[in-house]
Amino acid sequence: MGISKAEKKNYLEVIEMEYKALEAKWGYSYKVLFAKFLIRQREVIKKKENLETFFRSEVEAVDIFKKKLHEKNKESDLDSSTEPEASASPPKELTENFHEKYPKVKIHDHATIEIEYLLGCMILFRRDFISSLESTK
Repeated sequence: MGISKAEKKNYLEVIEMEYKALEAKWGYSYKVLFAKFLIRQREVIKKKENLETFFRSEVEAVDIFKKKLHEKNKESDLDSSTEPEASASPPKELTENFHEKYPKVKIHDHATIEIEYLLGCMILFRRDFISSLESTK
């Protein structure tokens, strides 16, 4: 006897909810995760394997994946807390001449100064070099 439609629907809802939680908290694409899940499900159906075992394994795999993400996040929090604050700023040789070479483009209040100069650099590059690159096609 196979899995009932109600059980299948329940498993699908749980898996969808877990994938949406991964997307919300960790940035993984729900669409990609669910598409890969459906491919695996088709393979199980094609091979006539036990769907209930597949669904249980899928839920367990998502739980294990989430635990690993939490552990990795805790480790990175510990690593970042032991690093000195000075390492967060870029080396001087990369930023000391930006203001002389490139215009500063204000993006928003939270953008770093390096990003604002990088945008200015990209605008100059587009203005000065893109047309010559396109003519070489």
